[in-house]
Amino acid sequence: MEKVVYILGAGFSAPFGLPVISDFYIKSKDMYVSDPTKYKHFEELFESVDAMHKANAYFKTDLFNIEEILSIMEMQEHLTEKRNAESIRRYIADVIEYYTPSFVPRRSALPSNWYDSIIWADSQRAERSGLINYYGYFIVNLFNLRMNDIMLTSGTGNFHKIEYEINTNPKISYSIITFNYDLVLENLLEFIKVNYLKKNKPGVDSPDISFASNDNASISIGTVKLAKLHGSIKPNTIVPPTWNKGSAPEVIIGARKLAKKLLEEANYIRILGYSMDSLDAYMRYLLKTSVLSSQHLKRIDAICRDSTGDVKNRYENFIAFKNNRFLRADIESYLKLNCEINKEAKVRHPEGRSWTVNFDKLEMAHEEFMTRANTNNLQLIP
Repeated sequence: MEKVVYILGAGFSAPFGLPVISDFYIKSKDMYVSDPTKYKHFEELFESVDAMHKANAYFKTDLFNIEEILSIMEMQEHLTEKRNAESIRRYIADVIEYYTPSFVPRRSALPSNWYDSIIWADSQRAERSGLINYYGYFIVNLFNLRMNDIMLTSGTGNFHKIEYEINTNPKISYSIITFNYDLVLENLLEFIKVNYLKKNKPGVDSPDISFASNDNASISIGTVKLAKLHGSIKPNTIVPPTWNKGSAPEVIIGARKLAKKLLEEANYIRILGYSMDSLDAYMRYLLKTSVLSSQHLKRIDAICRDSTGDVKNRYENFIAFKNNRFLRADIESYLKLNCEINKEAKVRHPEGRSWTVNFDKLEMAHEEFMTRANTNNLQLIP
């Protein structure tokens, strides 16, 4: 079985409006203005930022960059009696949670073209329904699912329901390493588990789909390994984006061990929305350490926005492996193509009243994206 590891940076979640390093502080200001009472605890951080303007008189300091802001605050805590850690983690968690989209089930009857919208946006964010569906298709591909609509009977009559089935003999195993705190992936998976029926073969008690963060367990059917290198908003295990990345609780150490194992076993590494920050030494040395025990790495692909060419230069200066490709492209374009290719592969049941979709086209979509992008047959967003 081939093993594919996706490394997800902030650019992966950015299409939803989730903040990145450069706009995190501004977006938190927007939150505070919208509800000063609820986010009153932001005031302490804002006051600290105002006090930092003195540093600008002596050293160039970007006080709109959240990594710069929090690094100064953490240094203060490190060298003085001032305690900032808990308030920083709460601040980050509140901002990420605020901008994370929610997903609710369809209230109306299941349409015949249900495969066009396997995930639905809430009424406040309905304009994002297409985008959410792109991510939904990515999730079901990661888990190698098959879906079809079935007829059920209740006291009020017949109705359709979507049923999902785990492919027990997949050709590809997927895993995720992410720098993101958000729960976009977890929420999408939970939506599927709550709103769809799981198909069990007679006499077989198969496990349900789930993410796993245990670095000791082997990869099992229905499980996608998920290593969150900087923690998560729930539970709040956040490691702030500061200079002190070496300091981490035990749960983060476990995630880093899992990431190392996944990279060692990977046949393909795909990096989405990660700018390879020149200051992020941890990831660079994690990759270098992991490759020492690599069993059969065949290719490294990276897709990221890059308006200046700086990101491409960083990748070229870091990756020496000849089988690597870098594309200046928008993650939404990548996910959209995967969605379109999977929908085209739907199969109608013999009786002609329902459809089955095998979500196993991610490899085809990935290669077509890389090929079409390189031949300028795919519109890219810098």
